[in-house]
Amino acid sequence: MGRVRVAGRLRVVSLVAVVFVTAFDGLALSTLVPQIAVDLHLGGLYGAFTAVYALAQLFGALFVYGRVRSALPLGAALFCLGAAGCAVSPTGLCLVCARFVQGVGGGLAVGGVYASIDRDVDEGDRPVVFAVLASVWVVPSIIGPGLAQLVMVAWSWRALFLVTAVVAAACAALLARASQPGEGTTSALPLGTRVVLMTVGALSVATAPFAGRGPVAVVLVALVTLTGLVLIYRAFTLVRPVPVPGTPVRTLATPLLCRGVAQALYGGAEGAGAWYVHGIRPGATFLVVTTGACVWAAASWAQSRDALRSWVIRNGLAVGLLPVVSVAAFTSAVLLGGTDAKILSLCACTTAAGAFVGVVEPIISSALFSQRAPESSTALPVVIQVDDLLVPGVVVAVLGTAMGSAATHALLALLAGLGLLALVTWTASGGLTRHWLHHTTEGRRRADGDAGG
Repeated sequence: MGRVRVAGRLRVVSLVAVVFVTAFDGLALSTLVPQIAVDLHLGGLYGAFTAVYALAQLFGALFVYGRVRSALPLGAALFCLGAAGCAVSPTGLCLVCARFVQGVGGGLAVGGVYASIDRDVDEGDRPVVFAVLASVWVVPSIIGPGLAQLVMVAWSWRALFLVTAVVAAACAALLARASQPGEGTTSALPLGTRVVLMTVGALSVATAPFAGRGPVAVVLVALVTLTGLVLIYRAFTLVRPVPVPGTPVRTLATPLLCRGVAQALYGGAEGAGAWYVHGIRPGATFLVVTTGACVWAAASWAQSRDALRSWVIRNGLAVGLLPVVSVAAFTSAVLLGGTDAKILSLCACTTAAGAFVGVVEPIISSALFSQRAPESSTALPVVIQVDDLLVPGVVVAVLGTAMGSAATHALLALLAGLGLLALVTWTASGGLTRHWLHHTTEGRRRADGDAGG
């Protein structure tokens, strides 16, 4: 990989550490929430504690990121402050408030990571960087829950917050030291758009009580989800591509939606697989989830190789069929009778979904940063975060409602619709990815020719 133009190697390590600690915090805590609720008597605040972190991340990205300088060190510092506050919180209300501060810090920090990739990483190196980030997200999903349980048994859940606070403090110190003079951001999206996106996020959280309310609730939440996706897509149109005569790239909204849908498909396959296999056999849930996560990481690293990435882009339809395979595998698990056959089918479901997001997400992310117009440089890091948080969030909300209502047929229909949307958006993104491949290939040839001359 070429030299990454950042202020020192410690900054590179800090960028990776920021993403790792935010991912680990969110994934590890999922196993500790019941014990936290008992110790602090959360009661009615239980739902608020589980939802406030994601909403705070969205708030930080939409309303704080564009108004501060040096978002990376400030975000890491706020994340550290919030984690330390959670560790010493005497009441449930204090815990929720500290969690909100931590989420705002996470939104700022991750937005700063994307801005740093856009500004400081060579175009040819971005697929490798996104492969690293994919692994940084996947590893905590495998080790996070188990490690969190070990920490809680050995000490308490407060120790986990203290550990994340210490790591975030180290990242903040290193990033503050390496921040470039004058590094800052400007307001990225119109106020009305930000308010609408924040409302969509709040509504996706508000659908949680509808789980278990029957088919009518599933239909209502599905309508809310569809409306939310339309509004998100409208916001994505604000990110403009570089105008290139003779290319079909007119908007970046569809590739952005494809990127989010790919993550939502994986989250849906993982959640549906874990829900369906639960209770069938001990360890089956871990097998289904871990298989998909490992395939995601492996596919991300595989696409960082030029030859495979070129094959993926030139054979887009073959890759686009992976969502169809994932949905078909889940359908087979529902229809088949044997326990082993069900488990194998669910592993195939998460494998296909993991392979799809593993190759699609880094390719589209690299192409977006390469082909965005200069005036969209401040909007893209924010929109990427909206893509990461909001598209999977609204989709998983309706899938969770179907699972909570034990509506297997509705779940199948929703997954089928999601798979079809993934196929359509990936196919429609072919113009962007092919132009990006041609652009990077020609640039590499010219560089080699200059070097040879």
